[in-house]
Amino acid sequence: VGQAWAELRKAEPELGQKLYTGDGSHPAGPGSYLAACVFYATLFDADPSAVDFDTGLADDEVQAIRAAVAKALK
Repeated sequence: VGQAWAELRKAEPELGQKLYTGDGSHPAGPGSYLAACVFYATLFDADPSAVDFDTGLADDEVQAIRAAVAKALK
């Protein structure tokens, strides 16, 4: 999860700031979604783009998160 988190913060700095809650320590919705995509892809040896739940995030955010997860898991 940490590697995917770092990938997203590097590729999409604005979205990377949305990963945390206001305390700067715990995950917000996008951070939780990123972690869930990593768990899914790892546990099921699957492509993170196969996750069909988006938690109500904007399409561009979902795509950026899935891309960061895919890159981190290569």
